[in-house]
Amino acid sequence: MKEINLLIKESAKSRDYYTDKLKDFFKVSFVDSVIENTLIIDGDHFVDWTYISSLISNENINFVFLEEYLEKSYKRDRYVDSGIKYSHNLEQQFLQRPLVRYESELVCSRPVLFLDRDGILNEDSGYVYKYDDSIIYKDMIKVIKTANDLSIPVVIVTNQAGVARGMYSVEDVDNFHSKLISYYSSFGAKVDHVEICPFHKDKGDEEWRFDSLLRKPNPGMHLKALAKVSGTILNSLMVGDKESDRISLEGINTFLLSGNYDMNFSPDVCSTRQELCEKISKYLNNLLDLS
Repeated sequence: MKEINLLIKESAKSRDYYTDKLKDFFKVSFVDSVIENTLIIDGDHFVDWTYISSLISNENINFVFLEEYLEKSYKRDRYVDSGIKYSHNLEQQFLQRPLVRYESELVCSRPVLFLDRDGILNEDSGYVYKYDDSIIYKDMIKVIKTANDLSIPVVIVTNQAGVARGMYSVEDVDNFHSKLISYYSSFGAKVDHVEICPFHKDKGDEEWRFDSLLRKPNPGMHLKALAKVSGTILNSLMVGDKESDRISLEGINTFLLSGNYDMNFSPDVCSTRQELCEKISKYLNNLLDLS
């Protein structure tokens, strides 16, 4: 078992609390100042200690949270210091790694099935915002029901730059998703949550022209969703049809469907929808062996 030093700066929680949380991953020694191989905790937060332990190796890490803030009448996002750092070597710079900020302590967490929308759940004709049952791929119903049966949360994460470009509104997107979720529900398939990114870093109206951490491949939508559904990053699965669906978040696995966009071929790229659905179902069922 890896040995680690623990420095608690400010916390309402006791040393025994952190010892109990970390005992499955580390042999803990408490210290009063930062030295090499020190996990620093400055403040009280609900986090996934299993995930944090998976990242701690031979690098200095500064863990950060996603924060939303109001600018004029709309929310934007940024990273803020979580108060949790790992000092492997005092001379190295700190790498930034995002964490999920949970609303309450995790009792039982599950990996999450993340689904891109256009091209995966519905036909992608470019900036789709008008709902129609005929454009919905029926094969994903069985996939979603498999996740439901395994108590794996299902989350849609979709870039919607058409909002930034003034082609349709957030309300139009919400209306599409309301009808989509209702359609799935009629077949006994439940979508637990939806996240969208209406921003584009250099296109469209000023209100929405913003280099957002929500926009894939940035992990903002995923961090928000994981907090909502009490999911864990580790072994979650992202399904998409473009390289930008490879999310910049360690611990999430990926399956991509080729054909709609240029991409680099690799073992996680599927050439047909049947292959994709079969791989997703097999992956989800195998999660039971990892839990």
